[in-house]
Amino acid sequence: MTTQLLQNVYQIRNGDAIPLKVEVQTELADSSFQDLYALGMAKFEQGRPFIHINSVGCLRMGEATRFVDVYYDVKRDQRWAVAQLPHLHFKTMYALDEDGFEVPSFPPSGAGALSAVAMMAEDMYEVPLNLFENAGWYVYALLQPRTTEVYILAISPDECMLLPIPNQYDSGKMCMGAQFEPGIEGLLERMSNTVESFLASLWNQDLYSDYKQSRMQKLFRFKDGVYQGLRQPEDSDIMSSYDYIKSLLIGFGPNQALTAVIEEIQKELR
Repeated sequence: MTTQLLQNVYQIRNGDAIPLKVEVQTELADSSFQDLYALGMAKFEQGRPFIHINSVGCLRMGEATRFVDVYYDVKRDQRWAVAQLPHLHFKTMYALDEDGFEVPSFPPSGAGALSAVAMMAEDMYEVPLNLFENAGWYVYALLQPRTTEVYILAISPDECMLLPIPNQYDSGKMCMGAQFEPGIEGLLERMSNTVESFLASLWNQDLYSDYKQSRMQKLFRFKDGVYQGLRQPEDSDIMSSYDYIKSLLIGFGPNQALTAVIEEIQKELR
């Protein structure tokens, strides 16, 4: 476990970030959060306090890295590791749809490689999420270390929705499979192991549907290897990129704990 210097610790109350001027040398394991809990209870006697710890480490995805933040909900004694994803990729095969676009084609649950239609190379493309960010949507991975539950959510300053992807429950939680073991290392190791293992695993049609598939194939499509997911059909009313992405996302109702951390993230985006 890596020893880190925790800086920029602050409470968010009524939309204002109040610095605590705390610098703590600690290892980012379970035991360190007992100290954070004591700090939170001592500092905040009213309301629903959050402690936000900036940039405790990095999530590495290929050549890209993104900072991992910790959001600590003192009232619920829950912590979240949060990272904005630089890209998505789906370990699957790609097929040509009726319009000639290359789209992900997920095998049935438990099946091997598909052979019914002509396929291109496995794990071929990455979806550049900077294009989503330019439109006002940000894709985050949120990990609850105690349960190793990971959520992948599309968040804007005012809305939160699900991507139309398989292997995700209606709650936003990703299906990790019965055999997944993230290990018992510190927070950063759990975050990296969980998210990277999920994205590197073979995707299938678990928790998929025709409703998801139709949106998925519009949002995550390519032409000659170039991402075309924000290209609107010629016969459609032209919408802003923000609204077009939203039209292909899926609404959901997060639980109270997840809602709380989403709201803290949205405050950062405003």
